[in-house]
Amino acid sequence: MRALCQENRAKRTVRREPWLWLSPQLTDIHHMEEKLEQERLLEKRTLILHSDRVEVKVSDRKSEHTEFFRFEDISNDKTFRRVKSQPNYGLYVLSRNASIILFFCTLFGAIEEWSWFFALFVSATVFFIIHAFYSASYIEILTAADKPLTLLKYDPTEQAVEGFVDSMYERRNSYLKEHYYMPSDGSSNDGQSLLKQLLEMNVISQPEYDLKVNPAKGGNVSLN
Repeated sequence: MRALCQENRAKRTVRREPWLWLSPQLTDIHHMEEKLEQERLLEKRTLILHSDRVEVKVSDRKSEHTEFFRFEDISNDKTFRRVKSQPNYGLYVLSRNASIILFFCTLFGAIEEWSWFFALFVSATVFFIIHAFYSASYIEILTAADKPLTLLKYDPTEQAVEGFVDSMYERRNSYLKEHYYMPSDGSSNDGQSLLKQLLEMNVISQPEYDLKVNPAKGGNVSLN
């Protein structure tokens, strides 16, 4: 086991928790996928639950990228963040400049009616107000990676998002229990450290922990 730890430690290129040196080989990520699609203005998020990780696809007006979060990296810590949207200055400036042009055209008689000027002026004002006061709420789940796993809190609905998060934790716990708890050795220091972290993450219960560390105390706890 010590040799396996050293081998896997050398392969890691990002920061991991110590017990993740024992990471098993990844399974088929296309098994039993569950998807959540979120969209607001020019931002679209697609979250996919795989058998061993969460895939997050994000596209906006600036870029499009995909991130993966392994179940081993996902913690129980969540924070909530509200972001105020920046105005769409391109659309606002276009409407504003058109309003100015029409204002002078009307002023010097090139256009007889003021209705075009007022229509564009009001449009420019409405565009600015909508974008200036529009905000979005996010759920950020802390991970061992450099970035948190981020979801829109209310899209499509708060209940749908909460259901997806619950499914993610349920799948994460099942995965960690199968790949780390079941084969763990509670008689070794490394095994006890691993089991302690699984207990702190609520992946296993106290009786399940005791069953591995102190079988006599664990009693007849079922491993299924």
